[in-house]
Amino acid sequence: MLFNTIVFSTFLFGAVDPQIKVLKEGAGEKVLSYNAPLIRLKEEGRDPIERVVVLDELTPALKLGILGMQKGEIRKIYISSEPGCENPPIFEVEVIYVDATAAAHLASERDNFFLQ
Repeated sequence: MLFNTIVFSTFLFGAVDPQIKVLKEGAGEKVLSYNAPLIRLKEEGRDPIERVVVLDELTPALKLGILGMQKGEIRKIYISSEPGCENPPIFEVEVIYVDATAAAHLASERDNFFLQ
């Protein structure tokens, strides 16, 4: 069963876990903790950036917001460092590749070439 909105409301490392709203469903494999996904990240009020991220290098809340995403999925992630925080950071995240390591990216490009 798919849910358009997923909200986490437990505590992690003294901070509130992210609230997550799925804007667009994805398909295929899910981002796992050992993946290095290529994402498009847009923080409200800033230009979007595309980059490969190592999940362990992100804040715990942002990492939790990205875990389980699928290729093409777009989520809005609301992060609050403390309960009642007036202006929590809001990120819009899109997964472009679930695992964007060089080998995975090259294999994907090769497969797309032969499918054309």
